[in-house]
Amino acid sequence: MSLPKTYKAASFDNSGSKLAIKEVELQQPGPGFILVKVLACGVCHSDSWMRQGRFGDLFPRVPGHEAVGDVVAVGDGVKNVKVGERVGGAWHGGHDGTCRSCQTGLFQLCSNGVINGVTMDGGYAEYVLLHAEAAVRIPSDADPAEVAPLLCAGVTVFNAIRNMGVLQGGLVAVQGLGGLGHLALQYASKMGYTVVAMSAGSEKKDFAMKLGAHHYIDSRKGDPCDALQKLGGANMILSTAPNAEAVSPLTAGLAPQGKLVVLSPLGPVEFNTVHMIMKGLSVHGWNTGHQQDSEDAIAFAHTHGIKCIIEKFDFATEHREAFEKMESGKLLIRHVLGDYREAEKGGSRCEPLFETALERAKYLDEYLKKHQKLIGPLHGIPVSVKDQFNIAGVDTTLGYVGRSFKPASDNAVMVTILENLGAIIITKTVIPQSIMYGETESPLWGLTTYPGKPELSPGGSSGGEATLMRMSGSLGGWATDIGGSIRVPSHLCGLFGLKPSSGRFSYSGAANSHEGQSHVPSSIGPMSPVLSNLITLTKECLLAEPWRLDPNVVPIPWRQHDFYNVQKRKLTIGVILDDGVVRPHPEIQEAVHRAVAIFEKAGHKVIPWSTADHSSCIEIQDQFYRADGGEDIKTEVAVAGEPMIAHVEALVNSSKPISVYEYWQLNRRKTAAQEAYNKKWNAADEGSCVDVIISSVSPHTAVPHRSSRWTGYAKIWNFLDYTAMSFPFAKFGKSEDSTSSDVYVAATEEARHSYLHEYAPRNAIDEWIRGLYDPEAMQGLDIGVQIIGRRYEEEKVCDSLGYIFGSYFRQIEFLQVYTSKKPTRRKSYDTLQMSENKEIIHKPKSILTIAFNRLYYYNGIITLSIMIDDAPSIPLSAEKSRVSMSPSLLTPIGNP
Repeated sequence: MSLPKTYKAASFDNSGSKLAIKEVELQQPGPGFILVKVLACGVCHSDSWMRQGRFGDLFPRVPGHEAVGDVVAVGDGVKNVKVGERVGGAWHGGHDGTCRSCQTGLFQLCSNGVINGVTMDGGYAEYVLLHAEAAVRIPSDADPAEVAPLLCAGVTVFNAIRNMGVLQGGLVAVQGLGGLGHLALQYASKMGYTVVAMSAGSEKKDFAMKLGAHHYIDSRKGDPCDALQKLGGANMILSTAPNAEAVSPLTAGLAPQGKLVVLSPLGPVEFNTVHMIMKGLSVHGWNTGHQQDSEDAIAFAHTHGIKCIIEKFDFATEHREAFEKMESGKLLIRHVLGDYREAEKGGSRCEPLFETALERAKYLDEYLKKHQKLIGPLHGIPVSVKDQFNIAGVDTTLGYVGRSFKPASDNAVMVTILENLGAIIITKTVIPQSIMYGETESPLWGLTTYPGKPELSPGGSSGGEATLMRMSGSLGGWATDIGGSIRVPSHLCGLFGLKPSSGRFSYSGAANSHEGQSHVPSSIGPMSPVLSNLITLTKECLLAEPWRLDPNVVPIPWRQHDFYNVQKRKLTIGVILDDGVVRPHPEIQEAVHRAVAIFEKAGHKVIPWSTADHSSCIEIQDQFYRADGGEDIKTEVAVAGEPMIAHVEALVNSSKPISVYEYWQLNRRKTAAQEAYNKKWNAADEGSCVDVIISSVSPHTAVPHRSSRWTGYAKIWNFLDYTAMSFPFAKFGKSEDSTSSDVYVAATEEARHSYLHEYAPRNAIDEWIRGLYDPEAMQGLDIGVQIIGRRYEEEKVCDSLGYIFGSYFRQIEFLQVYTSKKPTRRKSYDTLQMSENKEIIHKPKSILTIAFNRLYYYNGIITLSIMIDDAPSIPLSAEKSRVSMSPSLLTPIGNP
């Protein structure tokens, strides 16, 4: 890859100066160094010390010792790091190997050590030079912004806990629940300790318990050390709050031979040494760790679901403001939007709503301060919606020029529900002209391109949503699906996409082509880069009882029992490898094979599924699509005299209007086909029904623009009105990075040769699809798989996917389901689940406050590592930096 001659870096010119961005000449790495393109970097309190000159006169200096990025060049002699690998630059930036600390393996304490962002320039820049010996390997599938805090706060608490020699099961107390404390709680809990959270105020109790605390001590209600002694005394106390007066008496809470570990710089602190001698107590400090320690901390967090939520700011325009607000404690909820304003590439947005979103965020802050409660469980969460959902005062174009400058007068019901739950709608996303296209193109908005590969299509008709999420521009959103419009773009872009049965969510106030037809109903459903985000969006919007606002919605709330019922028995899975019309590319079939193997390994029964009736079902469906003779589309394009895109023109030209009687007969055929399919489902397994079906979503990965031809693997389920979900399974080809944790699927050379040279296509479309097969060009592209259930089995489909593939995805639950008792972890599902026969409280307690003390920038965006609180907010004076927000959709999303 070609590198720029210069790059931007933010630096302190002298002691006390403000951050200033400057253009810097790009230097190639010398011997032992690597050049890294920065994707994320932390700004912790130590960077403020750098600004104050506490480390000496080392100016000018680019701060940042929590940098994550991709290696773009290596210097001579570097053998442990390769170009293309993802690495981190932590506090420990290098060592000389000559001092006693180095000789005993404590490289981070090297007498002549290098500190990133202190003794050499750090990661507040587009590029950074790092010592290869200290580079931390980062999993390629991990979100850089999520990993960044673990390079300082994470490794500090992780290393301190594991090096103190406290046996598992011992009592470990964590004082302070900020950036260090909320991570310490999680690490200690996952390491097998009995954990006590200590903080001022009862409002943090629920938050602490969710993170893994077994006990909570409110220091405002009495002496916390007395409370610790009533629990038997702490074997270890981790002090994370920078308050010398609060730390000094903590030794009184220790058990005999207990250890107080100070992790936050305090300055002079007084301790009762008589008390320490009599009980054999000790006080320790801990200074981060070296390269291997950081890798261990990251791996442990990744495996055990330890998370650090982040808040984001625009690097180019808000770097100084963000830093100053971190120091002054004036950060507010709206700054979470900074990330999403910068994520637009590839033509995904059509109606940015940032100004109204910021106003909405301000209103939510004011509401919280006034009422001391959240509006709803999605309070402050940014979401996007497809350009079909009416938003008052905003156009809904359906990709037509003639619908421009005609703003809606009212919100769609789904928009109303989202806002009632507290969400912030940040943008509407583009769709193709007429919606009736498996790609995303229109004369109004142009061509939407695949992120990073503009020659490819992200699919359609929800290509705008998919593109935005692929670039980390949206944490979750709502789209529609009448023939694969949610699932195909999700498959192509590595996302989760749920097509519910029609009527499960409200279509009221959502515009559509062919409005008035109900023969092939369109469905509304969520999309997200993270499975748990999608499930929570689904769940919360159903718990809002949408049928009370729209009588056409079936009155079925979220059925928690159905969601967990899958885990109680072995399933029967039907498998589709080939629909008999178009043969999928070899890697697509291989992905389905491997997905099925996961089911089989879990002990579930797998049977082949007949698709003999699929072509006839799709033939009926296509007749419905053309039943009006193209009149709906012709009427729309005539409003502004706009041209039709090629696919839409072909659809119109092939359409012939049918009579009412012909329409009735077509509906009779549809009903008969649906009834026959239902009987097949019920009797598929020796007279017993199958539970779900596994299939490909599309016969290919992302392909060049205007080359999509077959969506039969997706739209058959629209014809049947079944529930279907696309999920990311693997990447095409073979990994070019031996350290990558991504799963790749490559067909054998024999299979490729057979498909290209021996297979006889069944029809013209099949031959066309084979002509798109290009293993070299498709290398690294996403491959999704589809799981299908019957009508209104959304909970079953979600749980089947999560239960079987939970550990495969390694997702972190962002909003746990609350029960009257402590949740337990099931071995085969990598998210928290509830024990059986316990009361489920469907509406979780609202998350009220997010406090934070650690900044990040991500892909050119300053972001903030935070902690989350439940219950009413404490006064701003009681804790420096606070922001009001629900964490529900703040599950980190992977950088594409």
